[in-house]
Amino acid sequence: NIELYVGSTVGSGFTADASFAALYDMSGNRLAQTADLATTLNSSGTKTIPLTSSVTVDAGTSYYVWLVINATTMPILPKGTANIGAFNQGLNPGTYRFATLGTSITSPPATITLASSAALSISYWAAIS
Repeated sequence: NIELYVGSTVGSGFTADASFAALYDMSGNRLAQTADLATTLNSSGTKTIPLTSSVTVDAGTSYYVWLVINATTMPILPKGTANIGAFNQGLNPGTYRFATLGTSITSPPATITLASSAALSISYWAAIS
């Protein structure tokens, strides 16, 4: 599962079948993804979002939770803001803790090139369970 929380502003005006969460390993391989998130992110509260296939994760191993949301009103997700260096200090593309990657995306690709990521100055909260 991918764990998210939607705050007081919920998503609306979703592009059909174009909003997903996915779990990637540190080599950029997609391990699993969710179904479309339009009916999940249109209400507030804690969201336990099942992956469409099972995957085993190992304690002490890093993974990327990748979100693509295509909506006219974006849902508010919990985040922290601070100096970008605090989150990604000493890290390079491909190892950032918080990053952006890609544009005009409507579904999680099978692989992503983590070395092409750009550091993000906002830390969105997500977890896996």
